[in-house]
Amino acid sequence: MENFKIGLLEFGLRSGMNSLQIVNDVIEYAQKADELGFHRFWLAEHHYPSKTRPWNSPTPMVPILASATNKIKIGTAGVLLGLYSPYSVACDYKLLGNLFPRRIDLGIANGAIQDGVCQRTGGLTNFKEVMRTFDSKAKELVEILRNEDELYNPDDGLVLPPFKGKLPEIWTLSTSAKGIHRALDLKANFCRSLFHTGADLTLDKELVVEYKEKFQNLCGHKPTFSIAIHGLCSENNILINSTLNNYKGEPSVCVIAEPNGFYDKTMQLIENYGGIDELIIMDIGETSAQRFESLELVSEIFTHTFEHV
Repeated sequence: MENFKIGLLEFGLRSGMNSLQIVNDVIEYAQKADELGFHRFWLAEHHYPSKTRPWNSPTPMVPILASATNKIKIGTAGVLLGLYSPYSVACDYKLLGNLFPRRIDLGIANGAIQDGVCQRTGGLTNFKEVMRTFDSKAKELVEILRNEDELYNPDDGLVLPPFKGKLPEIWTLSTSAKGIHRALDLKANFCRSLFHTGADLTLDKELVVEYKEKFQNLCGHKPTFSIAIHGLCSENNILINSTLNNYKGEPSVCVIAEPNGFYDKTMQLIENYGGIDELIIMDIGETSAQRFESLELVSEIFTHTFEHV
């Protein structure tokens, strides 16, 4: 259990900044995380209307962050695949995976999308229609990425450059442990979010064990299983108490605490949910100073995990 890794999830939410200021702040945040030894840095995709949104699709941010950092894995959590052509996504992430070897994650998700956005992405009229296409598109995506020889034909085939190059690390994301079944079908790693509204918080340890065993038998290696939580670590008790009082999510799976409390509650979550290889934290600090302090403290209290990165 002490060998789990820690990553970060970034929504691009900031107060008092415009879009480009947020982009710059996110770059600095990723650079600090890289310097401290965090393992992953993921960007979420959302399309709700806001004049200060730094991005809708995070894909253009991936090479920017990968170029601005050295070791940390950069990726998406996740691409809302129902909006896109699997071929286009595969092309982009295959190339990125080879420009930044072993550092690019392709996470895919089936989240809700506003109907107005759906109507501008290929003729589907609402998000329910778009979501219904997800499983077929996910299957097509992994087939395109993994079947180069079968798809290549000099007359009428396709190539994802570079031919025979490395693939990005593929993840599926869900708010329920049942999403493990999809991850197994796709032979993908799995991240389970505990902080999204309506997330299923059932423990399901046995399902995780089954997923890992079946994946090992199918692929010859173990998958990576992670959970995503809201978190904030601070030595300022006034900040901790005010954040807890204002928090609107499920407090049992949110870690807002001073360093000792943060460590204890995190380890309890990891024990409760079982089989966790990585913890993904979405920091809910309201200012850059709060988020940077949280990075520093988390890296200090989990020094043993960073030594294995």
